[in-house]
Amino acid sequence: MDKLRRKWNKMCREFLRWIWSQCKDWKTVVLLVVVAIVMYSPAIVGWVLFFIFGWDWGWITATAYTAFWLGPFSPFFAICIAITLSIKRLMQVITRKKNKSNEAAEGEQSAIEAQPAEGEQLAIEAQETENEPTDTQTPEGEKQNDTN
Repeated sequence: MDKLRRKWNKMCREFLRWIWSQCKDWKTVVLLVVVAIVMYSPAIVGWVLFFIFGWDWGWITATAYTAFWLGPFSPFFAICIAITLSIKRLMQVITRKKNKSNEAAEGEQSAIEAQPAEGEQLAIEAQETENEPTDTQTPEGEKQNDTN
């Protein structure tokens, strides 16, 4: 039983360390705050309705919602962390796909740029024929002296 408890404690510590390492990035912390605000939005709206219009049911609803989610044994923060890490992972996958498609597009563009157009190809062939040695030229392009 003691071995099982140590194994469970080790798994919990590793999980909490992983969550902490994920939350060290400022973008993840901002995302966590946004998710928490969205999750609390029913309470926020209830309080706003109470303070603006004086509706008692807004205050009651907001307080009950907050008491439930902030009470002991509620999974509020676990749900917020799970949603945050899921959104972060989704953003990483989308970014990775965009980078791959951009790299593929750049590779195709460089391959297209590496191939000369038809007019350029003709000009290159013309230059090559001009540089070919003739009877009066040596392969290095120097003229031979016909008069010995």
